Amino acid sequence: MKLYLSGPITGIPDYRDRFFQAEDYLRHLGPGVEVINPAAFSCMALWEWEDCILFDLKLLRGADSLVSLPGSANSKGARIEVDFARGMGIPVFDLCEVRAWVARLAPCEQVS
Repeated sequence: MKLYLSGPITGIPDYRDRFFQAEDYLRHLGPGVEVINPAAFSCMALWEWEDCILFDLKLLRGADSLVSLPGSANSKGARIEVDFARGMGIPVFDLCEVRAWVARLAPCEQVS
């Protein structure tokens, strides 16, 4: 299952730390969890903001779900990503909700 991380980047000095901590948390939820982390790319250093958001939306198209980080409601880019995900039928969860969602999709263990 592919989870796309969405959260504030512009104006947040430690955004990379926040995104990578969330990625690490999500990867440990179980086997088969793949995290699409836009902070792993050097987009902001190379392109204009508008080009970065278009790149991120292309990444988001391949996700099974969007995971919203704290502060997303105050981020123009994160709000665009959430609206896009909803428009594409991609489920949107905040970081606290995703753990329960992943647990529901995990295969049940056989009880002997």
